[in-house]
Amino acid sequence: MKKQIVTLAAATFIFASLQNVSFADSLDGNYDSIATAQNQQNLASKTIDLSDTGVIYKSSSLIPATSIFKAFGGVTEFDAKAGSIKLTLGKDKFVGKVNDKVYYLNGVKRALTTSPQIINGKLMIPVQVLKDAFKSKINKEGDYLTIQISNVTVNIYIDPNYEMYSVYLNKTLYFYNVYYNAIDANTGNIVNIKNLSAIYINKIDTLDNGNVKIWFTQNKKYYYSTVDYNDLGDSKENPFLTKDVHTIYKYSAAVWTLIETNNIKAGMDKTAVILSWGVPDRKNESSSGFMDQWVYEQDEETVYVYFTNGVMKSWSSSDY
Repeated sequence: MKKQIVTLAAATFIFASLQNVSFADSLDGNYDSIATAQNQQNLASKTIDLSDTGVIYKSSSLIPATSIFKAFGGVTEFDAKAGSIKLTLGKDKFVGKVNDKVYYLNGVKRALTTSPQIINGKLMIPVQVLKDAFKSKINKEGDYLTIQISNVTVNIYIDPNYEMYSVYLNKTLYFYNVYYNAIDANTGNIVNIKNLSAIYINKIDTLDNGNVKIWFTQNKKYYYSTVDYNDLGDSKENPFLTKDVHTIYKYSAAVWTLIETNNIKAGMDKTAVILSWGVPDRKNESSSGFMDQWVYEQDEETVYVYFTNGVMKSWSSSDY
């Protein structure tokens, strides 16, 4: 009887052990299946943060066609001479032209609110193309767009200030070097470009920190300057003047040499001092205007410039 009890207990233990092993194996199998499914989902889903940027143009968001369609696995075909555009993604094909609101989606005629453009040498298309023609989901948060097609999500910065400084593109301007440096595009070194000298604007890159990088040439050399977009337009610190001040102010050659080399000297008027050194940080001016003091905070010293009846008489400095 005792032997049977032991045998029965052993059998019960073995059965329970087998049950536990079977249950554990079953759990492991389920975990493997869940993990495999999760991995497949992760592989299928992809998020891309584009370094390329879009712009606001005529109240519409325009995005770079080539980099956007590459991110989604599509194809961009562009004939720059004819201005013709073909965008293919899956079975859908967009056919249109630069500066033309009419386009064809799979042979069916449609219209855009804003036409495709060439901006900074890139083909830019309205985000409406992706929304209407390729059924994308689009979400805007601040100055960023999130575009989703199938399992691919693309994040892109949209520059809201493009139209403000695009007026400078492909034009001759005059570099006011008081507030910003010029950088040699080949070496990355700061270079001293003569104040108020003529330059040609080649390209403007928008940065997502509120700055713009403006590329320009002078005497066949390539430079750039990174500028806060708030300092463009009518700002006193705008380094790019649209008019040649040499034709506006009739100074002697000696005074122009001082201005172009950022120097000042007794006998200069207030405008000449501003052209050379910029607007002062502070002004201590008499009510009569007879004796005035301008204060410039420069590097590690404070410089005081004195005027009598609007003409500079002297200057002095004090170290910090």
